[in-house]
Amino acid sequence: PNPGSLRWAMTSANLAPGADVIDFNILPGGPQTINVVAQLPILTDPAGVLINGLTQPPGGQIGANPPATLQLLVTLNGVQAGPVCGIYIKSDFNTIYGLVIEQFMQDGILIEAGPGTASNNTVQYCIIGLDRTGGISRGNGFGMLGLWGGIRIANHPQEPPAVATNNTISYSVISDNY
Repeated sequence: PNPGSLRWAMTSANLAPGADVIDFNILPGGPQTINVVAQLPILTDPAGVLINGLTQPPGGQIGANPPATLQLLVTLNGVQAGPVCGIYIKSDFNTIYGLVIEQFMQDGILIEAGPGTASNNTVQYCIIGLDRTGGISRGNGFGMLGLWGGIRIANHPQEPPAVATNNTISYSVISDNY
């Protein structure tokens, strides 16, 4: 992956021991869309990673009444990615913060235990299934109607003990997913 890209940062976070933070500084600043063309690295670091879309200059805004007042600047668009999900988590202590996730054939975010746990993950201040304004439908899960959607939390049945517990979704908009 290209140094400085989201793919590179996720790969680096998985390889570095301890908790990691991925911030954004995509030039020239302001709203940016990352057009994902293949599955992003699965988050597997047991210490977790914070992916913080609110760091994109000049800074995303939460506002006084989230999620209605969210002004997010980083969009992950999966329309060209094929049959993949947007963010795929298979470990504990990850935080997805301030991202717009749209148009992935599978789930916008998949938190899946197995082998091991996928617990204590947080999705906060995100828009999943709409554009960054919250006004245009750009749903995830269009690849197989009824099997995919905005956010899915799953225990993998073939790999016990696979437990996904204490995962939190707050102050986010999840809409128009299939």
